[in-house]
Amino acid sequence: MIGVQSGLIFGNYKYGNGLGWKVAETPLIIGLNWLLLVYTATSLSSRLKIARIFQVLIAAFILLTYDLILEQVAPKLDMWSWDNNIIPLQNYLAWFALALAFSILLVYSKTKVTNKLAPLILLCQFLFFVVLNLLLP
Repeated sequence: MIGVQSGLIFGNYKYGNGLGWKVAETPLIIGLNWLLLVYTATSLSSRLKIARIFQVLIAAFILLTYDLILEQVAPKLDMWSWDNNIIPLQNYLAWFALALAFSILLVYSKTKVTNKLAPLILLCQFLFFVVLNLLLP
């Protein structure tokens, strides 16, 4: 909500109607989607037998890659749009920083993120947006 109202976090954008009901111009599903994405990416990266700091960095890079694809299709689905149809670098930096912070919170709080389905869910969502990006004009 802060980002939409101020433009300070991700840049200047507004949500369309593609994500459903909104409060303060922010779809209610956004928080749940962030939780799902961070959980699934962290679950995937935590399978690697490497130091936790590298696990959270990999999770953040996974979500940054996800956003690179999502940003191309989101306006076509009326999820959100950017001022002048330009996605600012600030958006990608914020995605990485927030994904990193949330993943750190999960990993270092020792929240159980082991889930056999989580990587599959993330892959399905990622492929869904890749295919839509290829099919939609």
